[in-house]
Formats: sequence, C-alpha cells, structure tokens
Amino acid sequence: MLKFENVTEVIWNHVKALAQLHNKVVVRDCEESEIQNYVFHHKNELNHPYIISVLIEHIAITNDFLQRNAEYCKVVYQIIGKTSFENADMGLRDNIRLESFKELMSELQNA
Repeated sequence: MLKFENVTEVIWNHVKALAQLHNKVVVRDCEESEIQNYVFHHKNELNHPYIISVLIEHIAITNDFLQRNAEYCKVVYQIIGKTSFENADMGLRDNIRLESFKELMSELQNA
C-alpha cells in the first residue's frame, strides 16, 4: 500500500497553486501553456499521476470556488491528461489505488 503522508502536502500545495494561477487568468482566456508548464515542471514531485486530477475533481464537488469555475477544472483535467507522467501505473491495482485515495482524502478532511 502506498503511503501518502509525505505527498499529501505536496499535492495540496499543487492544487492551491493551480487555483492561484487561475486567479491571474480569466477562464475564457485561460492560457493553457501556463498551466501546462506548471504541471510539467512539478510532475516529478507527484508520486502518483492520477491523484492530483482526482483530488481537483473532489474539491470541485465540495468547494464553491471550483464549482463556480467548472471550465477551469475542465482545462486542468485536459492538460493533466495530456501531460506525460513517468511511472503512470506504478503497478497498482485500481482497488488499491482507490483505497489509498480514500485514505488521502480522509487525511485532508481531518487536517
């Protein structure tokens, strides 16, 4: 089982940084290259490439800021989907990945 204690803060900081980047860019004029460059240059800090997109999706459901900015979320999903991550699968079965994500979300909600 992956341990996310060390990456939880990193992932959370990425989400916050992406939100801050969005604040500088109007949604309809969103510079995909800016967000893409940010994700690309920080991808090696993410131990699991799917976590950030799922985390953003979760926050989009529970957070008013991202709920009001669904278009921004879509841009982030598209860019993360296009970005090439190393060790994409990491040999994890989907159910283990899901359980690990549930643990991560629990940590974030209790933080």
